[in-house]
Amino acid sequence: MTDKKKNTQETYFLVGGGTGGHALPALALAEVLKRIRPQAEIFFIGTRRGIEADIIPRNGFPLLFITVRGIARRRALKNLFVPVLLGWSLLQSMFLLFKYRPDAVIGTGGYVSGPMLYMATVFRIPTVIQEQNSYPGVTTRLLAKRVDLVHLAFPDARSFLKRQDNVRISGNPVRKFNMQVSRNSARSFWKLKNKPTLLVMGGSQGSVFLNFTMLACLPDILKNTEIQILWSSGQTDFEHVRQNSVDDRVVVLPFINDMNKAFAACDIVLCRAGAVTLAEICLWEKPSVLVPYPYAAADHQLKNALSMQKAGAARVIQEKDLNPEKLAATVKDLFSDSKLCQNMGKSAAKLAFPNAADNIIQSVLTLLNINRDGR
Repeated sequence: MTDKKKNTQETYFLVGGGTGGHALPALALAEVLKRIRPQAEIFFIGTRRGIEADIIPRNGFPLLFITVRGIARRRALKNLFVPVLLGWSLLQSMFLLFKYRPDAVIGTGGYVSGPMLYMATVFRIPTVIQEQNSYPGVTTRLLAKRVDLVHLAFPDARSFLKRQDNVRISGNPVRKFNMQVSRNSARSFWKLKNKPTLLVMGGSQGSVFLNFTMLACLPDILKNTEIQILWSSGQTDFEHVRQNSVDDRVVVLPFINDMNKAFAACDIVLCRAGAVTLAEICLWEKPSVLVPYPYAAADHQLKNALSMQKAGAARVIQEKDLNPEKLAATVKDLFSDSKLCQNMGKSAAKLAFPNAADNIIQSVLTLLNINRDGR
């Protein structure tokens, strides 16, 4: 298909969405691609229902839509229409491929990436999958044998793929941080003092469980330590958390846009175990307490967290085992052992892939050169 393009301008499709865990790596890759190939046309493929419908246009990239829906694990009736929507999404993908004739299709997971990647392999367009989690998602497991390259974030994920010759361990691509922000200036930005700081976050939507467990143990932490808290509560719980955590050592926000200043300000992170969040934690060399979301697909957050714990970079507490007393004890224990935290940070650093996005894009360009040379 690509040989029939009417001009020489390069065109790329980035496909992935539904959640920030799929959309944000795609955005990181697009920003690198735009820097290396400033004249290239870059299109995102997504759905109107996913988070990509908001964040991709806001970051200046065009977004094309297909209609597809994932399997509803708790609502079986909704699945009756999945085969129909899948068939329609395959036709839509074929139409977009013929209309825009991309040089390559890069998928970052989620149900939206499956139809487009599959149709691209049918028409022999170079295809690349970037898999964020230690247990590969459905799309990766189904299409890994068909695509040209599979970039994994966790070495553990390799064992779940039958084909190995197209697999690379590259880490998770994250958007560029300003790593030069000092701890003191970052704390001043958040109106915090120069004291031990815990960053609490439950993902872009927040975590009800983490919020309420943290609120329950907050009096203990504030009374018995000097710890201060930067807390991203999510919009839903924001007012409740803010009203019940009134203290000059607690800063509560519905959402943190300036994550580089948040990571620079903190000593330890308490959070879920989404792959992008873990990649950022490793990049910033932060020790962490991970409470995996127990309803994530195939329990992939637990697998992500255990990979971190195995490397000595994190402590993992499953939600079913966590209560206010245990959370307070864990936080106080870590803050009281600076040597342990230092070692955990060093272990996290070993898991970091600061050049992941650049390396993945370079592999795509190399793949295109090989295809064009006929080798």
